[in-house]
Amino acid sequence: MKITSKIYPIIILCLSAISFVACEKVIELDLKNTEPKLVIEANFTDSLQIQTVNIGQTVSFKSDNKMTPVSNAQVSLKSDNGLALSFVEIAPGFYATNKAVKGIAGIKYTLTVTVNNQTYTAISQMPSPVKIDSLKQTSIVIFGKTNKFIQVVYNDEPGVPNYYNNRFYVNKIKRNDSFVEFDRFNDGKRVENTLFNQEPDLKTGDKVKVELLGIDVNVYRYLFAIAQINGAGGPPTSPADPDSNFSNGALGYFSSTAISVDSVIVK
Repeated sequence: MKITSKIYPIIILCLSAISFVACEKVIELDLKNTEPKLVIEANFTDSLQIQTVNIGQTVSFKSDNKMTPVSNAQVSLKSDNGLALSFVEIAPGFYATNKAVKGIAGIKYTLTVTVNNQTYTAISQMPSPVKIDSLKQTSIVIFGKTNKFIQVVYNDEPGVPNYYNNRFYVNKIKRNDSFVEFDRFNDGKRVENTLFNQEPDLKTGDKVKVELLGIDVNVYRYLFAIAQINGAGGPPTSPADPDSNFSNGALGYFSSTAISVDSVIVK
């Protein structure tokens, strides 16, 4: 999630302060030591697919660090409705189910990872799905230059707290920009959320894919903290270890994720 030193942080600060900063207090993070730490990233989705888990090790949490893959881990998932799955390592640090499965809204899932006789667990409850209604293109003129952006349009589920993470792909390449949001001021409303992607700029003919991920509050807080560290919505804070939902000091997150996907060609 690289933050450019040019104009986009200013845009993000000015135009998304309400949806990003006002929704959640800035998290004060204590600096941790720099000993190697396990990093686990897992999204268990409500889409029928092979589900995956990535496990690595790094010196300290920084988004631009390259992790060393961790092999020979034992990875399993259980749910409160009786589902039990094991993951197998199909590439260094990359684990997958041996069949296509999907999660169910309202169910709690527990992911357990054991590495070198140390066990790490995380629990996540899958939210109800919120479907993307459409993707719209909008333009903003900045210092005489027209910049193109994509808006995600959806209807927020009323009466319950909803937390989202937008994953953004341009010509099949995932952008590392952070687009997390909370419906504190949009409960039950029709939302048109502008994704202020950073360099390179969108251009005519680009194919943009957006995944709207429904996430739980713990995952939202983790991703929000990462965004704060990297300066999304304001000046970057000191690099630190965000609070993971994994036990035993592991970094990363486990998310039971409701997913909706849509694509658009930039005009």
